[in-house]
Amino acid sequence: MRSNEVHTGMGEAITFEYAKRGWNVVATMRDTAKANPAFTDLANVRAMRRRWS
Repeated sequence: MRSNEVHTGMGEAITFEYAKRGWNVVATMRDTAKANPAFTDLANVRAMRRRWS
């Protein structure tokens, strides 16, 4: 599952929910420095910089 712009709001909530359910999640965002630090604690979440506009 890929969730866009996950450093805030709905995308972040969806990322945590799917991760809790055991899904592998690729979380994309414009600035990975803004990623929730809790993402690093989740083995099934990968935060990536969004490369498209």
